[in-house]
Amino acid sequence: MFTLKDILPFILATIPIVIVLFMIGKTIVGLILRQTHGTKKKALVTSTVVYTKIRSNPHYVYKFQYNGNVYEGNSLIEEKDVQRVGDSIDVLFWEFWPTMNRPTYYFK
Repeated sequence: MFTLKDILPFILATIPIVIVLFMIGKTIVGLILRQTHGTKKKALVTSTVVYTKIRSNPHYVYKFQYNGNVYEGNSLIEEKDVQRVGDSIDVLFWEFWPTMNRPTYYFK
């Protein structure tokens, strides 16, 4: 018979692995489902700049309205492309979770 003292190291070692697999799976499934079942809407590229750790250059933020709320995201348009501010772009999002949104060109 196993005791908690015997099983505890295994549980503690397994938890981080499960969390990482869940995050990877959620991202992959989210990208696929958003492409196939997402809602497309126009968004406006604003002059607000976002700095991310992943990308070295700052990017402009886009905003769109849905059900009376304003949502935003990283447009992936670099700050040096200042002429793109004010342009409209297509974004995909889930109607039940509009904060999960991406520009359509993100999937290409």
